[in-house]
Amino acid sequence: MRQFSLDHPAIGIEDAYAIQRAWVAQKIKDGRKLVGHKIGLTSRAMQVSSNITEPDFGALLDDMFSTKAATSPSNASSCRGWRWSWRSSSASRSRGPM
Repeated sequence: MRQFSLDHPAIGIEDAYAIQRAWVAQKIKDGRKLVGHKIGLTSRAMQVSSNITEPDFGALLDDMFSTKAATSPSNASSCRGWRWSWRSSSASRSRGPM
Protein backbone atom coordinates (compact mmCIF):
# COMPACT_ATOMS: atom_id res chain seq x y z
CA MET A 1 0.00 0.00 0.00
CA ARG A 2 1.35 3.41 -0.95
CA GLN A 3 2.02 5.91 1.86
CA PHE A 4 -1.12 8.11 2.15
CA SER A 5 0.81 11.34 2.72
CA LEU A 6 2.40 11.03 -0.73
CA ASP A 7 -1.02 11.35 -2.34
CA HIS A 8 -2.52 13.57 0.38
CA PRO A 9 0.26 15.89 1.65
CA ALA A 10 -2.12 17.81 3.96
CA ILE A 11 -2.93 14.70 6.00
CA GLY A 12 -2.26 15.13 9.71
CA ILE A 13 -1.71 12.84 12.67
CA GLU A 14 -5.39 13.00 13.63
CA ASP A 15 -6.31 11.89 10.10
CA ALA A 16 -3.80 9.06 10.24
CA TYR A 17 -5.18 7.71 13.52
CA ALA A 18 -8.77 8.02 12.18
CA ILE A 19 -7.72 5.92 9.16
CA GLN A 20 -6.07 3.41 11.49
CA ARG A 21 -9.23 3.15 13.64
CA ALA A 22 -11.39 2.58 10.55
CA TRP A 23 -8.97 -0.06 9.24
CA VAL A 24 -8.92 -1.89 12.60
CA ALA A 25 -12.72 -1.72 12.85
CA GLN A 26 -13.03 -3.26 9.38
CA LYS A 27 -10.54 -6.02 10.24
CA ILE A 28 -12.47 -6.83 13.44
CA LYS A 29 -15.73 -6.85 11.46
CA ASP A 30 -14.05 -9.31 9.09
CA GLY A 31 -13.30 -11.65 12.01
CA ARG A 32 -9.90 -10.56 13.32
CA LYS A 33 -9.44 -10.14 17.08
CA LEU A 34 -7.71 -7.25 18.82
CA VAL A 35 -5.01 -8.84 20.99
CA GLY A 36 -2.91 -5.86 22.05
CA HIS A 37 -1.32 -2.57 21.18
CA LYS A 38 2.14 -1.47 20.13
CA ILE A 39 4.10 1.71 20.57
CA GLY A 40 7.00 2.82 18.44
CA LEU A 41 9.42 5.65 17.85
CA THR A 42 9.88 6.14 21.57
CA SER A 43 13.43 7.46 21.36
CA ARG A 44 13.96 11.13 20.56
CA ALA A 45 16.57 10.25 17.92
CA MET A 46 14.07 8.08 16.01
CA GLN A 47 11.39 10.76 16.32
CA VAL A 48 13.74 13.36 14.85
CA SER A 49 14.74 11.02 12.02
CA SER A 50 11.04 10.41 11.26
CA ASN A 51 10.08 14.10 11.59
CA ILE A 52 7.62 13.51 14.44
CA THR A 53 7.45 14.82 18.00
CA GLU A 54 5.88 11.94 19.92
CA PRO A 55 5.76 8.13 19.87
CA ASP A 56 3.24 6.46 17.59
CA PHE A 57 0.94 3.61 18.52
CA GLY A 58 -1.27 1.03 16.90
CA ALA A 59 -3.33 -2.10 17.29
CA LEU A 60 -2.11 -5.68 17.18
CA LEU A 61 -4.52 -8.18 15.63
CA ASP A 62 -4.49 -11.94 15.97
CA ASP A 63 -3.31 -12.49 12.40
CA MET A 64 -0.16 -10.42 12.98
CA PHE A 65 1.58 -13.21 14.88
CA SER A 66 3.17 -16.45 13.79
CA THR A 67 3.28 -19.67 15.76
CA LYS A 68 6.39 -20.76 13.85
CA ALA A 69 9.79 -20.27 15.44
CA ALA A 70 11.80 -17.53 13.78
CA THR A 71 15.42 -16.49 13.76
CA SER A 72 16.73 -13.03 13.07
CA PRO A 73 18.06 -12.48 9.57
CA SER A 74 21.83 -12.07 9.31
CA ASN A 75 21.38 -8.53 7.99
CA ALA A 76 18.92 -7.40 10.70
CA SER A 77 21.11 -4.48 11.75
CA SER A 78 20.89 -3.00 8.26
CA CYS A 79 17.13 -3.45 8.00
CA ARG A 80 15.73 -0.66 10.21
CA GLY A 81 12.06 -1.53 9.60
CA TRP A 82 12.56 -5.14 10.65
CA ARG A 83 14.56 -4.19 13.72
CA TRP A 84 11.96 -1.63 14.78
CA SER A 85 9.14 -4.17 14.40
CA TRP A 86 11.07 -6.79 16.35
CA ARG A 87 11.93 -4.38 19.15
CA SER A 88 8.35 -3.13 19.34
CA SER A 89 6.84 -6.58 19.53
CA SER A 90 9.44 -7.84 21.99
CA ALA A 91 9.38 -4.75 24.22
CA SER A 92 6.74 -6.30 26.48
CA ARG A 93 9.21 -9.08 27.32
CA SER A 94 12.02 -6.67 28.14
CA ARG A 95 13.05 -6.21 31.76
CA GLY A 96 15.00 -2.98 31.41
CA PRO A 97 15.66 -0.01 29.17
CA MET A 98 16.33 -0.88 25.56
